[in-house]
Formats: sequence, C-alpha cells, structure tokens
Amino acid sequence: MFFLQLSGVPGAGKSTLANEITKHLDVVVVAHDMVKTPLLKAGVKWSVAGQAAYEVDYSLAGYYLSYGHSVILDTPCFSEEQIKRGMAIAKKAGVPYKFIECCLTDIAEIDRRLHMRDSLPSQTPAVVWWSSGEIF
Repeated sequence: MFFLQLSGVPGAGKSTLANEITKHLDVVVVAHDMVKTPLLKAGVKWSVAGQAAYEVDYSLAGYYLSYGHSVILDTPCFSEEQIKRGMAIAKKAGVPYKFIECCLTDIAEIDRRLHMRDSLPSQTPAVVWWSSGEIF
C-alpha cells in the first residue's frame, strides 16, 4: 500500500499519469475535479468550492487507506500545507508517502492539452495568466 500525491498546473499530466498507474496497480484515484465539479453545480461559490473539495479529497484518501487501498490523490496541490497534510494522512495509515510534481513549462503544449479535453466546470479551459486571472 502507498499514498501518492500528485501536483502540477492544469494540463501538466497529473490525471494521465494517475490513469496510467491504475492500469498496472490496484489503486483508488481521488480526483479533485470529480469532487469540486459537483460542489460548483450545487451552487457552492468558486471561492469556497476549492477548499471544500480539498477537505473531501483528504477525507476520502484517509477513508480508502483505512480500508487497505493504495490511493493516488490527483490535485493541483500548490501549497506546502497540502503536502504536509498528505504526509500526515499517510503516516496515520502507516503507508509510504510519495509525491510527484508533474512539470510542463511549454505554455503552447499546456494550452493544446487544455483545449483538447472536455473541460469540467472545475477545470480551466485554456491557459490562464495566473497573476491576472486572464484566460488566453
């Protein structure tokens, strides 16, 4: 058993990596977008939905680990606090903690990937200039 926490910008390949791992290992994937999207559809404001989704993400990860399942947490994971929380969950479950940051610096490739996927309400549909929030 293990707990793997993925990190990276939208379009960096987190979900692709998680899905590929499931082809080879018996593992549960907790996908942040699958939690955040229903919250948004239920009327939870964007400013609250992200943090609420993380609370559910970590709760589900701990739950599945407690029942003997390896878990991959597929989230952007942009803060040190989120990493510490993942480490604590793994420690409580008595399983190894692994962290992979998916890095892609080619903005054109990120944009291509974002445009190719069927975006959920929780996902950005194009490259966002993060400091201004402007979508290109």
